[in-house]
Amino acid sequence: MFSYNDFKVLCVGVSTYQDETITNIPNVESNLSALSELFNDSNLFPEFKESNLVISLNQSQKEVTRHIIDITSSAKSSDILILYFAGHGIISSDDFELYLPVHDSLEKYISSEGINTKFIKSAISKSDAKRKVLLMDCCYSGKVHGTMNVDGVKSELRSKILPVVDGTYIMTSSSPDKPSLYSADDNSIPTFFTNKIIDVISTGVDNNKPYYEIGEIFNEVKSEFEKIGSLPIPQQSSFNEAEKIPFGNNLRETSIKQLLKENRDLKIIVKDQKTALTNLEGLVTNKEINNSEVIKLNERVNFLESNTVELKNIANKERDEAKIERNRNQSLELKVNDLEKKNKSIIAKYQSAKSKLEKIEIEKNAVYKSHEDHKAELNRLRDERTSNIKRISQLTEEVRAFEYKNRTNDNDKSRKTTLVYVATYIFGFFISIFMATYASSAWGGSCYYSAPFNECTAFIWVAYIILSFAISKMIIRYGK
Repeated sequence: MFSYNDFKVLCVGVSTYQDETITNIPNVESNLSALSELFNDSNLFPEFKESNLVISLNQSQKEVTRHIIDITSSAKSSDILILYFAGHGIISSDDFELYLPVHDSLEKYISSEGINTKFIKSAISKSDAKRKVLLMDCCYSGKVHGTMNVDGVKSELRSKILPVVDGTYIMTSSSPDKPSLYSADDNSIPTFFTNKIIDVISTGVDNNKPYYEIGEIFNEVKSEFEKIGSLPIPQQSSFNEAEKIPFGNNLRETSIKQLLKENRDLKIIVKDQKTALTNLEGLVTNKEINNSEVIKLNERVNFLESNTVELKNIANKERDEAKIERNRNQSLELKVNDLEKKNKSIIAKYQSAKSKLEKIEIEKNAVYKSHEDHKAELNRLRDERTSNIKRISQLTEEVRAFEYKNRTNDNDKSRKTTLVYVATYIFGFFISIFMATYASSAWGGSCYYSAPFNECTAFIWVAYIILSFAISKMIIRYGK
């Protein structure tokens, strides 16, 4: 349930500067004083605790930086984080970023001694608070508009009835190339932009709601400045419908209560007047006052009674309209609760489906990796098979060449062996003839081939065979 106790507010203002080249803005002190009174007004912000408001006026860069870090880091998700700055804005010539000079900043070293608006946006985006508001009242403040890393889930349902909106909202006093203005003649009034915001919050807006939204405040300020024409037009940025963040009770809506109170007061007055009339009638009877005074008093009573009736009718009409609106809001709230239940169910199903999808994605990646590994192994085996086929073809060619060479050598060797044997036997034949001739002389001429078989013939044939075999073996052995 929404409560102004959820507001966590940091207001930073710089009215004086140690650097004489930077002009002082004494109106900023009025800004912070008026904002402090505004947030502590129980009619505008009931249940708001003074401890939830941090005021930083003319502090050092170190102190301001710590304030920003402390409030953004300590904010809970249910809190509404509000950061406000009023002072000068300087665009650095080093990086063309917008820097906020503080009390001890030197313009010459603004990039290192000022507060970088990128740091402020980063701190806001990292905060756990889901509803965040950044208000900038300084020159060139429009440069802070842009993309931010904001948390929160977009909800178009709860914003119809209850002021619970997630997102980040930025409102600036000028565009990126325009300065912001203040009254140099009267230091007691806030700067023009902040003064108009305070005025809108204090008087309320016509929206038929008991509260008003931050975006409605911007519309009122922008409309007023456009009518004036001489003031810079404020800018806004809204993320996740953050313009619907509630920003105070709408005092214009309390007019019904005021009318009822006036009605009760008039009834008391009429009653007193009737009593006085009764007393006067008694006095008339006693002739202590004249009839003309009684007539005038009667006319006064009648006038008050007619006004009372009219105010009563107005109050009844407003009460009936409020009752109708309350009933309609209750009906819408029931529908919203029902839709939120369905939305939670859908979100749960979505989370389950997302979890399953992530598991499937992991499995798919594993299968894909395994497929890639198998594909790489298959390519390796194919390359290896191709290499083996080439090697087998090469070895086959070598074997064929070797076999052809062996066959050629064997044929040559066989021809040579045959020739050796033939030559050997022919040689042995002639040797045997020579030996036979020699033997004829030894045995009395009786050792010829035609002679009968005897010892001489046997000797010749045995010698011929042994000699031929021995010679052929020696020739083959030593001829290799």
